[in-house]
Amino acid sequence: MVLSATPAELDQLPGGGGQLTLQHQRRPHLATARLSRTWSTWLLTGLTVASCLAGWEIVTLVLLITLVAVALSGRRSVVACVPSALVFVVVATIVAWSLVSVWGYGPFSSRTGAQVLLVAMTGASSLLSLSRRSSAQVRVASRSEAVVCLPALVLAGYSMAANVLLPLPAAAGWFLSSIDNTSHLLFASELRHVGSLSYDGYPYPLGWHALVATLMSASGAQTQGPAGLLASVRLTSVLVWGLYAVLVLAMSLCALHLARGLGLRDRAALGVGLLTGATMLTPSFFVFTMALGFQTTILLALVLVVAAQEGSRRASHWPAFLTGCAALVAVAHTWQMALPIAMVPWVTSGAALWRRGRPGVQRPGILATGAVAVLLAWSPMWAVLTQFGLGHASVPGAIAKPPVYWLTAGAIGAVVTLKGRKPQGLAWMLAGMAATSLVTGVLVAQVVHTSLGSYYPTKMTWHAAVLAVPLAWTAVAQVSDTLRARSGPAAGTWLTPRRALISGLAAMFAVLAALTPFLAAFGQGPRANGAILRAVTRPAAADAQVTWRLGVSPRGEVIARMLLDFYHVGTGRPRTPGAEFDVAQSCAVLTLSRRPAVLTAASQEDVSEHFSCARAVRAIDANR
Repeated sequence: MVLSATPAELDQLPGGGGQLTLQHQRRPHLATARLSRTWSTWLLTGLTVASCLAGWEIVTLVLLITLVAVALSGRRSVVACVPSALVFVVVATIVAWSLVSVWGYGPFSSRTGAQVLLVAMTGASSLLSLSRRSSAQVRVASRSEAVVCLPALVLAGYSMAANVLLPLPAAAGWFLSSIDNTSHLLFASELRHVGSLSYDGYPYPLGWHALVATLMSASGAQTQGPAGLLASVRLTSVLVWGLYAVLVLAMSLCALHLARGLGLRDRAALGVGLLTGATMLTPSFFVFTMALGFQTTILLALVLVVAAQEGSRRASHWPAFLTGCAALVAVAHTWQMALPIAMVPWVTSGAALWRRGRPGVQRPGILATGAVAVLLAWSPMWAVLTQFGLGHASVPGAIAKPPVYWLTAGAIGAVVTLKGRKPQGLAWMLAGMAATSLVTGVLVAQVVHTSLGSYYPTKMTWHAAVLAVPLAWTAVAQVSDTLRARSGPAAGTWLTPRRALISGLAAMFAVLAALTPFLAAFGQGPRANGAILRAVTRPAAADAQVTWRLGVSPRGEVIARMLLDFYHVGTGRPRTPGAEFDVAQSCAVLTLSRRPAVLTAASQEDVSEHFSCARAVRAIDANR
């Protein structure tokens, strides 16, 4: 609120030119519901433990994330802490799985071991929350935070509706449209069988899969057989959809806080948050990751956004540095190539805390904490360097084009934001991390002699575009406010047409954002993929080695053949390559089996004629 008065007017006040005493009025966007920290903590703790023991793995994870968010909340609301809470749950799972691997145990393959881990995380979160006596109450969410949650809630609502209204094969149809999703499912199933996290045999980062495997074991679902495959597909598909919903929430909150920090009006800040979240639902971002099965790409984007926001909020305090350490560990176990991006908030917050800390007390603690983070991140990094090497980054796999136009808009937005009114640390952090991601992709392409459109550089460009989206929308709001202020009294002649144009464009953008995930959940194409799951869960499907003429697309044939590997997890049988097989390749697999079998919708006569290379080959009917 701004108050101006002339000296004569002040002299007329009681006391003759005395002082003005103003009572602070709460701004509308700060209005929020408050709950008792003690009662909410105990309630969430009891519900989390009960759901864990009952085998409700999805409910357990939601309650655990909420409890961690309550523990992290202080000056911030619970909703604002949800993205950070998920990151800390992932990191805690990684640490637990890595420690038992060092000791040579694999306890998390059993239901009891996984439940003990979840209950232990619940207890630790509860103790942390109850120890925060400085804030006896927790804020659920401010009005503005509740509003910008809308894109994430829409996405979560689609997932719930699909799982309630559609049978499992159809509800998971979007999940079965990607070879990568199938690979991630098998990684989690294999990790569940081992029960610990080690990179001795294969350097692929498995941090996300450790959490999925924990929930698989805690649910008590079968490890093999059609029932086990159905349960694993259902769990993994729901988790991936929920992961993207949390990413959308993190992006909306990040943009909202960026706009607020730059002094934008409340309505403009709300618009920035909503538009940023809606942007993540458009094909450039949603289809790039969800349709192609880039699960670790989604997790990496979430970790980077959380690290950027937390690392710039109070950079010279311990929470920012601890979040940076957690992000470093999470990125190392998610995608090692992105470590330079995670190091930006880690180094920035660590340096700020170092300058503020006392030499004899805090600085040794900073060094020790940073060393522990490096130690936890070292295993996957060393594995990829020694087993794969940097040359692995030259994989030429063709994927969708990254949203370069959003990267361009973000670059322009960064210039406008950083040169505008009071640029804050979050703007610098997002710009620095986006630039680091882009430069890393370019350097990798140069070192391994591959194009910028190849697999890994394209992903780096996509992450740079994600970090640039809040900057782009914030710059749009800043320019709009500047034009509005400069127009003055003449604004009325063109303000109404401008509002009509902006409202129309916003409506079209909202329809696009809402329609993209809707078609992914309920579209005819994804629902048709349910035939893949119905075929591979036939009673005798586990006996088949190859698939043929299932009545699905060629990619569907590959996915069905890969899903058959689920029945052989832990047997030592090599994984099926994620590529189409010709007759010679299929014959090479069939002739190695004592009981060759083909999962197909064709007749026995057609199978015997087509695969005459394998004697006594058996046709397993995919329709019965």
